[in-house]
Amino acid sequence: MTMWGDEAGQKWNDGYVVDTPYTESIFADLNPAMFSMAAVLMGQPPINPSKPSTWIDLGCGNGLTACMVAAANPNVQVWGCDFNSRHVERAREFASKVGLDNCRFDEASFADVAANDHVGPREADVIFANGVFSWISQQHQRDFTEVVNRRLRAGGLAYVHSITATGWSAMEPLAEAIRLKVDADARRADLAFSDAIAMIQRLADSGAAYFPVGPRETATMNGWSRDDPRYAVHEYCTANFGPLMFDQLAAAMDTARCSYLGSLESADHLSPQTSTGPADRSDDIVTRQLIRDLTDGRMARKDLFRRGLTTATVVESDDWVRQLCFVGLGKSLDKAPVVDVVNGALTLDAAFYRPIADALGEGPLDVDAVRELCPGLSAPDAVAAMAVLVQGGYAAPERPGWRDTDSGQRCRRMNQVLIAENRLSASHEYLVTPATGGAVQSEYVEMLCLGAMWDGVAANVHAISDEVEQLMAKSHRLIREDYRLVTDRSEARLIIEQRVERALSRARGVFVQLGIC
Repeated sequence: MTMWGDEAGQKWNDGYVVDTPYTESIFADLNPAMFSMAAVLMGQPPINPSKPSTWIDLGCGNGLTACMVAAANPNVQVWGCDFNSRHVERAREFASKVGLDNCRFDEASFADVAANDHVGPREADVIFANGVFSWISQQHQRDFTEVVNRRLRAGGLAYVHSITATGWSAMEPLAEAIRLKVDADARRADLAFSDAIAMIQRLADSGAAYFPVGPRETATMNGWSRDDPRYAVHEYCTANFGPLMFDQLAAAMDTARCSYLGSLESADHLSPQTSTGPADRSDDIVTRQLIRDLTDGRMARKDLFRRGLTTATVVESDDWVRQLCFVGLGKSLDKAPVVDVVNGALTLDAAFYRPIADALGEGPLDVDAVRELCPGLSAPDAVAAMAVLVQGGYAAPERPGWRDTDSGQRCRRMNQVLIAENRLSASHEYLVTPATGGAVQSEYVEMLCLGAMWDGVAANVHAISDEVEQLMAKSHRLIREDYRLVTDRSEARLIIEQRVERALSRARGVFVQLGIC
């Protein structure tokens, strides 16, 4: 069951799922370098990397994203709050394991923080809420904006991830049916989820008039059986879940004196290339965004707002652009590379992008270096090209001055904790990197491979594969290939060796550039 009450009959969780803890995800893009790039793309100043700053994570869940920011950015003080005591306990435990002295967590609701200035920092440079705003009641949304209104400094940034009605309207009745089915079940929400989605599938298979839904919604339904139930119940089983139109979100943030800055999705800044419809010429940015959502059927938004927009000179804007620097993430460029964007996919010109991708394999690139690789390219075009590569996972903005701090050691400690937990059957899929101030996606065998190397196991495929195989056997874990559990031992060994070989290559190459190794 998802609802518990006190003696007065009030439900402290206000319809939110509390019997199942949220997944232990790391959201790699929620970091200063990414926020700075988005700001610069919209003609606003980047976050000053040399100035100490305070970040507030509202609805921090298990706290791993907040810990990532704190580990990779030593000059950032991070405070996270969540009303679920299980989440706060886990967040504190993890931060203690890593030894973070710039990250703390409190058990507090948005209403608590809005009403009491002594809960958490009095002022903040960045306030963010990831995967929260569309799942809470309107009163708690007002509490959130009140926190932003009272605590965000002038020039500060607020990040809100929300679900949009333009892409989610067809799924909302299905989510409501799943929630009701789960609430009626006597079991814990994540255990009841499989029966709830089986009910929806039976309806679809029996010819219920609501089906078939669109291709994107059908793909979502097909993925339900592979979703982590801990994630899925928080996605579908919250009583106050309500997709928003952008004007509603913008109006809410306006009450906190925050203006829309832009999307954290870098390709969103390249509207003519990544939108299916005609460009809207309205002078009003809210109208433009809403029409674009309608045009593209956007399902989710990742929006940055700013307390006061700066009117920059041409020289200032040019300086901010030239300060941007990018690091490669080790992803190879295919013959016909495709980058996922909101409305589908963007096919890249491999001949144009390959020299840039190859150069990223050798080291970081700033805008002027990109222009040298591509003669005739303007500075804005060079930034646009890099934004596409960031969107595609080929590159990330570099955190200025990261080599001059102890962030490498701090990230190593956090990565060691993540790997140690994976040895005990956790499923962490990210490694924290000082070069970006965020994280880079990894996978289970690769993380065990790094852990073995750091423990002194000989850095060769056979020795490390032996270690990985033993650790997997100890934790009763099978290798997974294309969503299939591999039960044949010889086939599993071959897959492990292939992944270890790739991991060793990355450890000697891109992980060195990223400061992981």
